[in-house]
Amino acid sequence: MPMDRSGVAWGEVCVGLPTVIWGARRRSVPWIAAGVVLVVHGVLELSYETLLPRD
Repeated sequence: MPMDRSGVAWGEVCVGLPTVIWGARRRSVPWIAAGVVLVVHGVLELSYETLLPRD
């Protein structure tokens, strides 16, 4: 039984956006990078699930 990972992807996006904003306010490049990685990975996972759904 395949597991639906869209919840994990949305979680990454929802955590990544505030992390980017928080890092930008503190001018902290590592926090901005971590947030960007989370957002990009979440968006790519959501788009992959949309374009190539599992059976």
